[in-house]
Amino acid sequence: MSGKKTSYVSVDQDAWRNAQRAAARLSDVRKDLPRMLNDVREQTRRDAEQVTAGLSARQSAAEASIAALSAENQRIETETNRRLAEQSARLMGEIRQESDSIRADTTAALARQESALRGALAAERRQREQQVAELRRDLADLQSDRVRAQEAAAAWISDAGVIRDLIRKSLPHERFAPGQLDRLDRELATVQNTHNSGMGEAALAGAQRLKHALDDLRLEVIYAKDEWDVVRLAAGKDLRALEATINHSATVKGIDATGTEDDETEVDVDYWSDGALQELRDEVHTALASTTDASALTTDQLRVLLEERQPELVERLNSVLAQAKLAQLSSQLRTNVADTVVGVLVDSGYQLDGHTFAHDDQREAFYAKVVHPDGSEVVIDVSPRPEQPESSQLRILTYDEEGSDEIRRVRADELAGALRQEGLDVPPPREEGNGIPDERFRGIENLRRGTAGVPARASARQGQSGSAG
Repeated sequence: MSGKKTSYVSVDQDAWRNAQRAAARLSDVRKDLPRMLNDVREQTRRDAEQVTAGLSARQSAAEASIAALSAENQRIETETNRRLAEQSARLMGEIRQESDSIRADTTAALARQESALRGALAAERRQREQQVAELRRDLADLQSDRVRAQEAAAAWISDAGVIRDLIRKSLPHERFAPGQLDRLDRELATVQNTHNSGMGEAALAGAQRLKHALDDLRLEVIYAKDEWDVVRLAAGKDLRALEATINHSATVKGIDATGTEDDETEVDVDYWSDGALQELRDEVHTALASTTDASALTTDQLRVLLEERQPELVERLNSVLAQAKLAQLSSQLRTNVADTVVGVLVDSGYQLDGHTFAHDDQREAFYAKVVHPDGSEVVIDVSPRPEQPESSQLRILTYDEEGSDEIRRVRADELAGALRQEGLDVPPPREEGNGIPDERFRGIENLRRGTAGVPARASARQGQSGSAG
């Protein structure tokens, strides 16, 4: 009489925890890190050089415009431009130095660079306020001389126009100070009208105020752009390093049930993680694309990408690698369980007739079939339990018209005892359903081809998500 017995087989919990810890280790990835990240360093250097070229072009444009200013403003702007150039050179030097140290604390380096930028901006504004105050004292006497005031106002209006054009042509003002240049341009037109009306004193005061407002806008945009580049380059460096690590992690060493790294076993991470590695690779690639010089992200959004999103993606990679190793180990444990059961049955006179994974997929159930000279057949079904990867469901399907229930019960107990001797946790077997096994499971080829009614797995990723903890 046919029958069907079910039990659950679990590895020792201490051993499984050791396996989890081993799966979480990335030693086989990290030892090749220096070689793996050479390309990352080179690309980071190229990105920094691209920013440096932009700074040089900005500097050249400023120098050309400064040459068109009146004498006093030319002197002030020349000094300002020199200080800006020195600050930019220091900044790019730090960025290039950071690019040579991929594993440096990017967040700490970024904080230092941003602090330096804010300090430089504050110092530059203080310096300009002092220079402007001195210049205003020199021009105070002009307010009582209409002719000289009219001439000075014309010079200041021209200088304000030069700075306006410099901002418009060489700086991303609409990105970092939207609408500000248009507003000041309208005010400059009003001052021009005042000057054209012969009100030199009022035009001079308005032109001075606008020139200083345009100078301040120029500084604000320059420092905002530099800060954006600093954060963008930092985010790009870390994401590029993560992308390289992901690509390098396509295959990793497996582990055995004791938690020991197995040099003989290679784990195809994307296969064993049900595509989670490719999904992560795509996310990192998309995030990295948002750190180019054409990025539409704001500085704050880039900072979130660097300080929050990138660490989350790193943890995702750690989890995916651990899941893949444990999934491969669980599959191996299923074959080990089936092998032990087959060994017991062979000792009882059965012969191995065949074995396979469902749908020929190692992530699925493992089946083995034995036959006896008296015509009875037994199919061993060891199926994964996604919610408990350290455990498998063991079903013994007996196709025997002559055997008794007592014989099958004794056999099931013997099998459970043999598995316990292998160090596995096996509760007493129980009868499943009506106790009659499905005839479709009788043919190994049906199971291999997926024609035995066993549904193909969609993804075990949801069930595995907590297995690497």
